[in-house]
Amino acid sequence: MSTTNTTPALEVRHLTVSYRNRPVLGDLSLPPLLPGQLVALVGPNATGKSTLLRALARLVPASGQARWDGQDLLAMPAAALARTIGYMPQSLPETAALNVLEVTLTAMQARALPAREEELAAMAVLERLGIDDLAMRRLDQLSGGQRQVAALAQAIARDSPILLLDEPTSALDLRHQWRVMDTVRRLADGGHLVITVLHDLALAAQWADHILVIHRGRLHACGTPQAAITPEMLRTVYGVEARVQHCERGRTMVLIDGPAEAPPA
Repeated sequence: MSTTNTTPALEVRHLTVSYRNRPVLGDLSLPPLLPGQLVALVGPNATGKSTLLRALARLVPASGQARWDGQDLLAMPAAALARTIGYMPQSLPETAALNVLEVTLTAMQARALPAREEELAAMAVLERLGIDDLAMRRLDQLSGGQRQVAALAQAIARDSPILLLDEPTSALDLRHQWRVMDTVRRLADGGHLVITVLHDLALAAQWADHILVIHRGRLHACGTPQAAITPEMLRTVYGVEARVQHCERGRTMVLIDGPAEAPPA
């Protein structure tokens, strides 16, 4: 007897985004992305990774298809989209007058919790990320790295099934990088679909289930870290000669030997 698969999936087909008539994402299609996955978007600067997240969060106009559990994200009412997607920008505005707890609470309004439960839930998010001591600090009093973690807290507080994170570790030291990635990994293991832009390939390989390599606005490679991160990909996409090795724990290491030679004219 056949069974019906009711697991929701994020399906992106032929997604196109242009800025001032210049294509940034061109006819981009992705494999189905599922709850429970931590997906890393990697690739060179200005290749469309952040634009992809912003398009899915409907912060930039896009054409094509982006569907979650059969629903069209590009046409979904704003309130429903806010319940479906939690988006973390690279940093919260430095000039915002709200404190960290207030910023986190604003993200929880769609959950309609009683006031006391809402505050306790917000503080639990800050404790999970190790910034509960910053709860009453205003954003304009924080360092760039602290604002970055506060932005992550705001995204997590929505408890949306999809989390889109734009470089959540870029301004953090090693200890806080580990804490953020451990939190993100646990969210994926708890049933969220987490899609995050990462520049550190070793970090992506350590924590992600799947790697999507974006190059010139298109999907160049996808798969497990071992399948996606190869010397050939690094040569073609990043323009470097590199060795991909594995430590005694099986973690991927990328050793850059120098720029790749330009092909003959």
